[in-house]
Amino acid sequence: MPLSGSKSSLRVQYKQRRKAWTDAQRVRMHEALTDEVTALPLFRDLSSALLCYASRSDEADTWKILRAAWQRGKTVALPRCAKDGQMAFYRVSSESELQCGMLGIREPSAGCPLYLPTPDDLCIVPGLAFDRRGFRLGYGGGYYDRFLAEYPMHTIGLCYPNCLADVLPSEPFDIPVRQVICCKDPKEA
Repeated sequence: MPLSGSKSSLRVQYKQRRKAWTDAQRVRMHEALTDEVTALPLFRDLSSALLCYASRSDEADTWKILRAAWQRGKTVALPRCAKDGQMAFYRVSSESELQCGMLGIREPSAGCPLYLPTPDDLCIVPGLAFDRRGFRLGYGGGYYDRFLAEYPMHTIGLCYPNCLADVLPSEPFDIPVRQVICCKDPKEA
């Protein structure tokens, strides 16, 4: 069923769609997403850093990806957002270096060193929904669009099958991800 409306009404609709999955279905989808990301040559051969977010319970899970990166000795950086709309990434060596930040999102503690991004980095970008062009429906703060405009790099969006659209509304300042990884519908698997 297609969705229509403003970005704010689409956010409500996609949040509802994400609630449609059972816990068992989410586990299968998260395992599939982790397997697909960690099998990418871009991840496997990554010599710079993985920039990622610490997922919340209703998002595509990034925790297994983060743990795989740490286990393989990769540099991992997570964002800390400021109230002025800016975001910076900080090196994190383990989950124990995270604290609860803005909006209840886990972020690097004050002791984590600032990470200066490079074009060779891989960034996993959060989103409520993605379209086939790579545009995403974010949470409305614009943090990632401002960050990626300043620091271009390879970007990936992780997507549930019921949150992949043909086309989402986009603005001139929106930065699409280069690759969308969408898991199969667990009901069909």
